[in-house]
Amino acid sequence: MFKYHIIPSFLLFALISCNPVGADIAEIPLKRGEVSSAEGIDLKKGDKVTIWSKLETNDKDDSPAFKVKYHIESAGKSLLYDSLDVFNGNHQINSKKTTESYRSSSDDKESTIYYTQHEFEIENTQFIVPKDGKYNFDFKLTQDLSTFSKGFSIILRK
Repeated sequence: MFKYHIIPSFLLFALISCNPVGADIAEIPLKRGEVSSAEGIDLKKGDKVTIWSKLETNDKDDSPAFKVKYHIESAGKSLLYDSLDVFNGNHQINSKKTTESYRSSSDDKESTIYYTQHEFEIENTQFIVPKDGKYNFDFKLTQDLSTFSKGFSIILRK
């Protein structure tokens, strides 16, 4: 009887323990005009590094279309220089919406304004590691994104 349950138990354990979006390598907060980096990440040939954007928007402000410049290098050699079109990602995860409010007053009345906060992560691009080594990932946000109240960050996953 026991042997009939052991194989399904191992399969269930394998499915539960695997992470379908990959393991986090680094989370890099970005601020306008600054270069933020993840340095010395040890990777093996064939590893697939996925670059995700993590942000929070709200429906009371227009979220601008924007890009993040990035640079990948290893052993002092530039391997890739490009930009991410953040909202043009493949799919979203960890999406959470909440309703928020603030008080607005004018000369004759005071009212409560409601809006929706949307926090999510969006997959932007992938990088296949060409050879074993240590890699540096640099990111630069060139536009002021004051609509992202809790900040904006890049997540590297393997």
